Amino acid sequence: MDDNGTHTTSGHEPDWFDLLQRQATLFERLGECAARQRAMIESDRVDPLMSLLCERKKITTELTGLSKELAPVQVRWASFCASLSEAERLRAQALMDRARGSLQELLVVDEEDARLLRAKKAVTASSLASLRGGAGAMNAYRSTEPATHRLDAVHQES
Repeated sequence: MDDNGTHTTSGHEPDWFDLLQRQATLFERLGECAARQRAMIESDRVDPLMSLLCERKKITTELTGLSKELAPVQVRWASFCASLSEAERLRAQALMDRARGSLQELLVVDEEDARLLRAKKAVTASSLASLRGGAGAMNAYRSTEPATHRLDAVHQES
């Protein structure tokens, strides 16, 4: 903080606002991925979904690293905010609210996607089970003797 009460960063201290901005942006990018993910799940597009999940993993890894960088300010959030001017405090809170809101939306969408995937899995399992049942019925109608032998037997009976 300088003599005017404004928060400044020294050469040794990270720009907390930049880190908070990056965090909010990354959570928003995850939200965008979640929206694209839903469309892929609904249309059964597996290959692009796998690629999207890799993208989500990269963003999550970046968020994990960023969270470690933000840890010092997060553990002392109240004192950090107290050291800021009113405008900076509002900016910091808005960035945190943005990140938190994006995360909450992401969790809801991901839970909905998980339910959708479970339902699709149940339908697929049911379809496979009915196919197996149909194959069993077909096998029950098949003769254990070769077809040529059966034709010969029919011909001899005539």
